[in-house]
Amino acid sequence: MGVEMSLSQVLIADDSPMIVKIIKKALLENTTDLHFEDSSIFTASDGMEAFEVMAKNPDIRLIITDINMPYLNGDEFVEILQDTNKIENVDVIFVTSTKIILKPEIKHQILGIIYKPFNTVSFNKKLQQLYLENRERTKQKKELQKQQIILKKIFQQISIAYLERCTIECNKKILDEQINDNIPDEVIQESEYIDVIYAALSLYMFDIQNNHTVNVKLIRCIMNAQNKSIRHEENSFRLISGFKDTIKSIDNEKLSNKELLYELTNPIAEKLSFILASVKGFPQESTRRFLIHFDYMVEEFNKIDCEFTDEKLRKLLLALKETTEFKAWLENFLENNEICTIIPVIKQNSPMHNAITKRLKNTSIKNNIVMQHYCGEVNSYIWKRAKESKEIVNHLQTKMSKRVPNSLEFLYARGKYTSDEYKKDYKLDKQNVIVISNSLDTLEIFKSLILFPFDNWDFYAFARVNMLEAWLESNEPHRIVVDYNFKTQTVANGIEFITTMLKIYPILENIIKRNQLFLIVNNFDVVKIQKSDTIFTIIDSKLNVNDITKTLLYH
Repeated sequence: MGVEMSLSQVLIADDSPMIVKIIKKALLENTTDLHFEDSSIFTASDGMEAFEVMAKNPDIRLIITDINMPYLNGDEFVEILQDTNKIENVDVIFVTSTKIILKPEIKHQILGIIYKPFNTVSFNKKLQQLYLENRERTKQKKELQKQQIILKKIFQQISIAYLERCTIECNKKILDEQINDNIPDEVIQESEYIDVIYAALSLYMFDIQNNHTVNVKLIRCIMNAQNKSIRHEENSFRLISGFKDTIKSIDNEKLSNKELLYELTNPIAEKLSFILASVKGFPQESTRRFLIHFDYMVEEFNKIDCEFTDEKLRKLLLALKETTEFKAWLENFLENNEICTIIPVIKQNSPMHNAITKRLKNTSIKNNIVMQHYCGEVNSYIWKRAKESKEIVNHLQTKMSKRVPNSLEFLYARGKYTSDEYKKDYKLDKQNVIVISNSLDTLEIFKSLILFPFDNWDFYAFARVNMLEAWLESNEPHRIVVDYNFKTQTVANGIEFITTMLKIYPILENIIKRNQLFLIVNNFDVVKIQKSDTIFTIIDSKLNVNDITKTLLYH
């Protein structure tokens, strides 16, 4: 298939003379880029006659045929065209009065179906639609073929690297055959790359009679190491380009001073407000502390566990990078007074110039706040990912024994902080932990955790709700530990208590988002809490200090 839109010869095959006349009339009245002439339109009343007409007129490029004809149905017609190698040079359109489901191998070989009844107008409209859809399919097919050529090379390189890493012989001919066979004839998402490589390597092992079991994680490691992922890392917020577009679109000659001020400054301010709303659940972290070290930390953790960086972390780092670039660009824009160069009328209007400058400085301040929240979220997510990795946890417990696993301690251990810088920032990592229990013995155990590595943590113990509420009015906790057996006159257990407190203090939701809610539970009560929607980490009610320490530090 895939002929040009201007057609010279067409065959209409239908056992209904009336349908043949309607189709012929429609073709001759066609006013689109499809062109037909009476002398080039041939007709047949059944399938056998249709093939006789085609034999005498080899330049026929379009066949419009009833799917249910005497002697030959539509499926058989297409199959004969395939067998005689004519299907590639002709477009086939079925016409029928009943809804049909074609076999995939037939559906992919025809242009489409036009359902009866139709008139000349509706027929021509559908005919044009079928060709437009075919053109789009052809375009997509070409794009798919380009992608497959690229992906085959990538999959081959990764597969060869895998075989070399595992010291397994590499027969490129067999390997290429398996890669080709396992690439589907459709768009492949990046998340599916590993599945294709895994299938190709598994079948390759079978072909060469090797009992090796393909390791999915090793494939991921090799993919990360070779950095062959196909990604588009364009700025998602378009802070700089969006602001430039706003300036270009402003027609200052038609706007009042108030309208000009609004049109110029509000879009970027609203965009930053929207971004801020998405990250304000995370604490503001000073950009001075870790911003320049985040890439280093991610790189080091990737060396320990090649699966450390996931899509969310990548997007967070890109978002932080974009807001950082916008900060530098906007400061330069204001310092050089570029707004007067771009819109000269502002230079002559001192009050307007001052108002715009003030608004843009406020925008810069808001962007700085966004950056700080992003630093808080990136920092939080890096350590969430680190604590989920067995390899990284083992590394930290070995190399940073008894130290709090956080950015300051990690960077200090890696020589990125001097002793003076470390001492200065140490107090910024102070943690407030509230512990809620009816048991005074339980509260005393947590209050006793004052020595290293908890010397920078404050444990606040509460047995009464009114005391806790008074504390929350002027303080914010970083972690919450609740005894499952905690009861009051209105709640039966710790989970009910947390649910109630969330309604009064929504800020506590941020702690849950950061996985910093801990529940003291005994083995018998574990089953009771499994249906809870609240996310928490369990602390064994035996309250062994070493276990408490490990749980608080690595969850």
